Amino acid sequence: MRVVAVVSLGAGDHHYVVNCMRRLKRDGVYFFLIDDARCADAELVVNHVAGYDNCLGTSLSWPSTAFSLRRQLEQKQYVERRLSSFADWFLHLDIDEVLESDREGEKLAQAVGRVDREGYNVVDFDEYVFIPIEMEYRADCDSFEDLAHYYFFSPDQRRLMRAWKAGQGFSNVRSGGHEVEGDGVRIYPERFSLAHYIFRNQEHAYTKYTERRYDPNEVRRGQHRNRIGFSRESFTFPPRDRLRQRQSGRLDNGDRKSLHYWQWPSHGPTFGHRGVASYRGDLASA
Repeated sequence: MRVVAVVSLGAGDHHYVVNCMRRLKRDGVYFFLIDDARCADAELVVNHVAGYDNCLGTSLSWPSTAFSLRRQLEQKQYVERRLSSFADWFLHLDIDEVLESDREGEKLAQAVGRVDREGYNVVDFDEYVFIPIEMEYRADCDSFEDLAHYYFFSPDQRRLMRAWKAGQGFSNVRSGGHEVEGDGVRIYPERFSLAHYIFRNQEHAYTKYTERRYDPNEVRRGQHRNRIGFSRESFTFPPRDRLRQRQSGRLDNGDRKSLHYWQWPSHGPTFGHRGVASYRGDLASA
């Protein structure tokens, strides 16, 4: 079973590379790394990932300095088509994310193989956003367990179909990377987990989205609304008592948050929140 992660790298994301690649190697997953040309240390990244025997290639030469979600998804889809004769399954992954099986101690490639044998071809994920309040994210460590505080982010019932079987004609471009579309989708009934290490420290939280440039066409269509228009202070980390703490085993999805912490009361401007489902019309016309 050859599981391939197509991993996207953004501005300043080189800090995550070692941990992400090490984790994929440990999980028995191949990877292909893409970039949107905003990473200042692209050459160093390429030289580093080339040393992994599970690296299938890199693409680090996008022409624009503005972030375009659609362009990123189309680039990933292009890579998947190139690798379709090699891969059995694909994973859609950002460099600051870690995917985990629904069974403790099971490697990701093993979990995907089990899902395949059971006759399913898509896996949905629950997202857990980790906040580095007890310590900064470490750029080179053997475990992600050092960061313990998180919240369960779930604005919609089904929103993170990040694994799917190759050769099925599936695509997640029209849905903005959230749902897999195509004929014969069979979703595994249990969700896997996605740990999102969204910020490395408080200063990174202050600058990541406030300084990012977005594709103006996507902004006009109403995309990126949970990233745009928030002040620097909005990204101040919440107190610990508003977060869950990982102890051991699986993450706790009992306290669902439909908004990111900078959108919680007393954080940021008051935008009318729309769930993922209501953006589908916007994404369909993208």
